[in-house]
Amino acid sequence: MFFYNPQPKLEIKLQDLINKFILEIKSNKNLSKYIKIFGITGPAARSQAVYPYSDIDFYAITNFISSKYEKILRNIFNNIFINLDIECSLLLVAPSIYYRPDLMFFEFNNSGIVYLGEKQNKLSLDKIPNWEIFRLLTFRSNPFFSTFSLSNNKLIIKDIEKFYYYYSKLILGISEAFLILKNKYSADNFERQKDIKSLEISLQLKNEIEKAFLFRYKNYNYTETPEKLFENAITFLKIVWDKLIIEYFKTDKKTALNKLKKINAPFPAILYTRLFFMINYYKYNNKIIFSIREPFIDEIFSTLEFLENPSENIRKKLVLYWKIAPRFWKKN
Repeated sequence: MFFYNPQPKLEIKLQDLINKFILEIKSNKNLSKYIKIFGITGPAARSQAVYPYSDIDFYAITNFISSKYEKILRNIFNNIFINLDIECSLLLVAPSIYYRPDLMFFEFNNSGIVYLGEKQNKLSLDKIPNWEIFRLLTFRSNPFFSTFSLSNNKLIIKDIEKFYYYYSKLILGISEAFLILKNKYSADNFERQKDIKSLEISLQLKNEIEKAFLFRYKNYNYTETPEKLFENAITFLKIVWDKLIIEYFKTDKKTALNKLKKINAPFPAILYTRLFFMINYYKYNNKIIFSIREPFIDEIFSTLEFLENPSENIRKKLVLYWKIAPRFWKKN
């Protein structure tokens, strides 16, 4: 494993910390029974991370649910990986969730690295529900919205490199959404780039996707102004959201939006999505209006509202939703 823009010292340090973490698990009988699989996924697992903006995603699939052992494991993880100069996150997943046809686990099982345990058989892309694209797009767009603010319809950007990076990630996310719709999505970033050429999308969008790829992996520098890139983001997001909603519900846009409003999380997840959202809602001092509608659905409609009429209030709302709104899994 290495970083796409190579950081040999960081790579060696990361591997040392991983070994230390594994040793902690193996030396604790209770944690050894608790952890079924431990590994890494995302760009770092595919040698495609872009330092310093890519984070490192670790996964721990557990044999059972235990708040006690989860707390112990997270404390060990945080104490070890706090020494690394790149953000690391640990997601703990129950076995019942791990075996779902989820885009996240599709990538983990097809391109992740496992340090403890064994991965399940590779997931087939045709098992991934189109609903996953809704989750994908919010994960790709809302981090971009966090890189700027709006004042009197003007962009205010503190970190231009971060703005460019998350813009490229958003554009590549749009391409991923189209690939999923056409059942051509790959866990590998470079394979995805090859498949984009066969998509029936505008030449303008294809060119923008190519530039985003070159920016992330070939040291390409954007020549357009941030204002132009923001305009591009709004334009292309409108296109993909409209197409996604219409194709998902197989009807006209107005009817599709009415159907979308009525969607709730599957019953077993409702308590989790509402409770998690309420706890974080109060944690963030009520900075967004609490809705009786499913938080993720409200996030989608707020996104559509922002695309039609960008405003600072809605932007802030979207950034908070990105941080606190549970995005539930759903079959088609």
